[in-house]
This record gives sequence, C-alpha cells and structure tokens, in this order.
Amino acid sequence: MLRRRRTNVMLVLAACAASLLVAAAPASARSSAQYRIEGGGWGHGIGLSQYGADGYAKKGWTVDRIIGHYFPGTVLAARPTDGPTSLRVLLKRGPFTPRFQMLSAGEVRHGLAAPLEVAPGDVVEVAREGAMLTATRVRGAERTPVTIASPADVTLVPAVDGGFKTLFSPDYGGSGGRYHGMITFYANPAGKGGGVGVVNTVPFESYLRGVVPAEMPAAWHPEALKSQAVAARSYALRGLQKNAPFDVYATTSSQVYGGINAERPSTDAAIAATDSLVARVGGPTGEVAQTFFYSSSGGRTANNEDVWNGTPRSYLRSVPSPFEETYRKTWETGETAGGATLKLELTPAQLGAKLGSYVPGAFRSISVEGTPSGYAKKLTIVGTSGKNTISADSFKLRFDLGSTNFRVHLLSISAPNVNPVGKYVKIVGRAPAGQTQLRLSRPGYIKTMTVKPKADGLWTVNMRMGVATRAQVIRRGVLGPAIIISPGTGVAAARR
Repeated sequence: MLRRRRTNVMLVLAACAASLLVAAAPASARSSAQYRIEGGGWGHGIGLSQYGADGYAKKGWTVDRIIGHYFPGTVLAARPTDGPTSLRVLLKRGPFTPRFQMLSAGEVRHGLAAPLEVAPGDVVEVAREGAMLTATRVRGAERTPVTIASPADVTLVPAVDGGFKTLFSPDYGGSGGRYHGMITFYANPAGKGGGVGVVNTVPFESYLRGVVPAEMPAAWHPEALKSQAVAARSYALRGLQKNAPFDVYATTSSQVYGGINAERPSTDAAIAATDSLVARVGGPTGEVAQTFFYSSSGGRTANNEDVWNGTPRSYLRSVPSPFEETYRKTWETGETAGGATLKLELTPAQLGAKLGSYVPGAFRSISVEGTPSGYAKKLTIVGTSGKNTISADSFKLRFDLGSTNFRVHLLSISAPNVNPVGKYVKIVGRAPAGQTQLRLSRPGYIKTMTVKPKADGLWTVNMRMGVATRAQVIRRGVLGPAIIISPGTGVAAARR
C-alpha cells in the first residue's frame, strides 16, 4: 500500500455547504453530495501488523528488525528464567459435560483415593452435580464412577504425550482436538457461567506450537513466522492470569490456541529458531513488552493511547507499515486483492440511513476527529434536531469497517442552476453549525466573510454584484466547488 500522509485535524464534511442560489431559486438548496469513507486495515492497529510483518520479510527484513520496527525501543533477548515452564490454557467452560477418549493408557487423579486407571479406547466424562465433580470412566458397557467433593480438581494424565482426543467442541479445533500435557477439570463459579472448566496444562514452547499457526498462515515467510513466535511468546508472558484457575484463554481473548491439530513444520521451525526469545524494552534485561498484534493496519499502526486511551507506552508507537500487499476485507464487496486504499462512497441520504438512530432528526453533516496516528477517534453527527457524538468504534461497527483507520471525505457538491436578478443577488446556502465562510472572488477582488446558519442550517447573504463573481463555501479547510454568478447574463455555471 502506498504510504499516505496523516494529519491530526478535524475533517469537517458539510452535506450541502456549497449550494448557492439567487433570489429566484427556492430556499431548499438541493445537493448530490458524495461522501467517501476511506482507509484500510483489519484489527485494532496497535503493535505488530501480521500482513505488514510478512511484507517486510519479503523485502529482506529479519525477525529482529521486524520486531524492533513494530515495537520501537525493544530488543530480542531471552525470556526471564523465573517465568513459567508451562501454561494453563482454558479450552472451554460452562454447563456441559466434557468427554475425552484415550489414545494411550493413563490415569484420572483426584486426590481423595488411588487414581483411576484408563486404557486406550476408554472415554472419560466429567460432570458437575451441585458442588460435586463426577468423573466417569466409560469402557464399553461398563461405567466406573468416581465422585470428588468440590473444590477438588480432576486431572487426566496420559502415559504418552498427546494420548487423548476431545469428544466435544472446544472454542478452536472442534471435536477430535489433541493437546500436549494434561487436562484439568475444575468447578466453574456460578458467576462465570457455572458448570465445568476444562484446562490444558502444556509446556510453554509446546503451547506456542499450537498458537503461531493458528494466528498466522504457516505458508508465510519464515521471518514473519519468527516474528509471530516472538510476539506470541512475549504476549503470553505478559497476559498470565495468576489468580484464576487458568493463565490464558484459547481464543482471541488471549491468543488463538489450536493444540496439536494446528501444528505445522514451518511454524515449529520458527518457534525453535527463536527459542525463549522475547521482546524486551530498552535492553536485554528490560521488562517484557506487551506485544499486541492483529491482521493489518491499512498502512500505518496506531499509538496505543489513540485507540484504547490509557498511558502511552514507549514501544507501542505509530509506525509506517507500507507493504501489506495481500488481500483484505473491503468495505463494500467482501475480499479483494491488492494494496489499494479501501473506499465506500455514499450520498448524504445513504449515509444518514446507515447511521440510523445516531442521527438526531434528518441528516445534515458529519465530522471526524482524528488522532496523531491518523486513526479516527470520534465523530460528530449534525441533524435537524441537534447533534450527536459517537465513537469511531461505533461508526466502524455500523458500517462494517475493518478498523478505525478511516477518514470521511466530502467528494463533491453539485451546484444548482441559478437565474440572474439584476445586480442584486441573494446567495442562499445550507451548512452545519459552526464556522462557515463564503469566499467571493474575481480579478483584482477577493472577499471572505463569515455566515451564520439558522437552526435549520440555512444562511443567506445579500450582495450587490455587477460582474461575474466566483463564489465558494469554506468549512474548516474543506473548500466547496466554485459557482460563477453572472447577473444579467443567464444561468450560473458550476466549476470543480
């Protein structure tokens, strides 16, 4: 994608700001203004752009340079030696009965009596009955129950790594999912949905083997895969939930984890090549960075405070990401190829209809407040009954945009036909509340005046005009098309 300049200005867009009429024309100035919603990206825009990392890798960048670019001021270094050697990953929780089928021998541990032995082909079920967990071994027609008083956990330990598969659908991978390590079942609190919680306790690097290919296509450039491995490792260390019965989720609430089913040779190689490496802030012994990542930025990443508010972080700064050259979801017709800026063009009526209840009354205009990163922050919508301010996220959801890296431009305003009335002209226009100016110019003469719209947005200016004069409306830097008013000679002409 071509690199575009960003500005931290209010982009003010008047629905009919440059409609000009003489006295003979009706007061309801007509307009066919076109708005363009323009931008790109998919995701929050903070930290590592996955498409951008692949683009830089194809340009010859290595993992250390990619990580240093998207997380300024960080370096690759070994992760803390006092960190966890394994992670507890929440696969699923709620009012259901998880079932696992054994692929190897193993045992069900519960702490109240001798472990319950299981053999290949056995099915282990765990149910919640009031304050109790009930673990049941199913072997053919034989059922051997073991009841444990809550809050004791039940743990399924296979004799062979990966020696079981799910017979339920976890959040990723569906039925038949396989996982390293062991499975622990706990009584899920009522406030968290009740029922049973299912946790996979897995060696740390084995956890990454199920994350990297679930978050980034395994066929991408090796240096991009290494960057994803470093980001995933760092993110996991910063995202631990130490006071919960698990450390991380298996979904986008943390990062997607697919277990053994997701593993691929290319991503295994990337994880091994970056073994234990994380992004540290300021040097090899600095804190581990919270390495957020997402699909694509649309050409530039965002400062963390521009999107999520909060305290600015030195390593979550806005940086260019110009090589996101693969397909991404467009804002009109689904998915498309190429790195062009995405566009969605609407008339004022279409824009107002799409905004729906956000518009107070009938739609008149919209303005976008940007951020230093170039992302939208909030929008002000002016209607006939007042104005309303909404977040960029709300606008994004209403228009099904991929990110808040968007702008809204007024493309054009078609001028109406006008009839001359001698040398005296009443110029009529419509504009939103706020500063609106009228610029009149002809050879050797330029005059700019401020007009004051009424409650319905209409404004008028009475002028003595003996020769053809160029008229334009200005709204906070947005200049409307020129209309040449020629008293006594015929219809005025509109010029772009």
